[in-house]
Order: sequence, then structure tokens, then C-alpha cells
Amino acid sequence: MNPRALHYIVAASLFAATAAAQPRKSGIAGVIRDSLGAPVRSARIFVPTAEVPATTDDSGRFDLRGLAGGAHDVTITRIGFLPVSFTATLPDDSVIVIAVMMHRVQVLDTMRVSAAVINARLARTGFLERQKEGFGSFFPPARLDSLAAHVMDPSGFLREARGIGFRCNRRGCMPVPKNASCMSLYVDGAYSGPAELLDSLGFSPGAIAALEVYDVPGTVPVEFQRARTSCAAVVVWTKVHVPRN
Repeated sequence: MNPRALHYIVAASLFAATAAAQPRKSGIAGVIRDSLGAPVRSARIFVPTAEVPATTDDSGRFDLRGLAGGAHDVTITRIGFLPVSFTATLPDDSVIVIAVMMHRVQVLDTMRVSAAVINARLARTGFLERQKEGFGSFFPPARLDSLAAHVMDPSGFLREARGIGFRCNRRGCMPVPKNASCMSLYVDGAYSGPAELLDSLGFSPGAIAALEVYDVPGTVPVEFQRARTSCAAVVVWTKVHVPRN
């Protein structure tokens, strides 16, 4: 488990799963609470190798089975909370039980953000410099404003990006890269899980200041690369910066 995950995992224990019920299968179960100890209900637990995400019940508990033994990337999201990401290593025929703490996002009153302030922040984050280099698809504030009236969710912006397709099912459509096997999501510079989770983070299209999309792994800037992975990347800059601690 990577060091970042240790900040969130309060406790972990291991017990053997019944072989007859889940032959040669493993899983993750546990409880998710906020910083005050209250259960976090309706949080989504996403593991790329699982068929469907798990969701916490009213007591904050979840149970995700049917996984193979080995290392799995886990991302937990809930509107109003910062996403939690970590890697869990599952023994064969066993279930890891974890307790995870999620931190609430600061809720701000409605406010106006001037173009000058947004552009100054984009300059500080390197967006404007990367846009000049031209290795990805870039959506500065003016372009997003022109598209916002025509999209229902943030992922709708990605339909205008090169190298991005959509995989649709009964739950909706998710962006997928055409030139890579995976695509990471960064929000205000911090890794926030796979890009498929973009619409689940609770941002409206109007809350996004700018986007940059790298559909080819070799063009992803080093600050948006993860160790031991070679993924495309979607980078979201919000109009109101969300604190990460």
C-alpha cells in the first residue's frame, strides 16, 4: 500500500473467505467514516478490475467481492468529500477489511471569479506554458464557457478532445482513451483516480475553469504521471481551488 493511502486507512484486518462461496476469489470490505466518526453513506468504491463499483450503506459499510488475488488500485469518491486513492494487495481466497476516513470538501458561498484571477492561476500552475507546447488538447476558460451551455456533465467537454471516445451502458457514458489502456484524472494538480470518475466528483460544468487532455501516454507531463503506470491523463482546474489537506 503506498504511503499516501496510510493517511486515510485507520485500521485493517484480514480474514479467510469461504472457498465454496468465492472459489479462488478475494475482496475488500470495510467501513468509511468522516473525520468526526460519522458513517459516510453512498460513497462509491471503484476498483478497475471489478465488474461494478461498490456503494456504502447507511452505516458506511461496503463489501466488494469477486476480485483476484494481487495488487488493485482502489478509489473512493463521494460528493462533498475529497477522493481517496490507494493500492491494496489481496491474498488469494481472502478478504481485506479496512476502515477509511474521508475529509469533507470546504463548502463556499456562491461567488464570482474574474477571468483575470483565473488566468493568473493557470499561469502559476503551468497551464499556459503547456498550452503553448501543444502536446495535448487544451480548453481555456473562454472555450469552456462557449461549450458549457451544451453539456450536462463535465465529461461532456471531453467529446471535443482528440483521442477520446466514450463507452456507454445503462448507467451512462464514460470517457475512454483511444491510444492508451488507462486514463488518470487530476483535479487541481492532485491525482483523483481514473478519469471515468470525473462526473462522480460533484463538479458542475460551470465550476471548471480549464481542462487539459493528454490522449497519448508519452505526451503526459511528468507532474501528471504515476509510478509504474503508463496512462493518458485528464487534468481539471476548478474555478475555486479545493484544499487537499
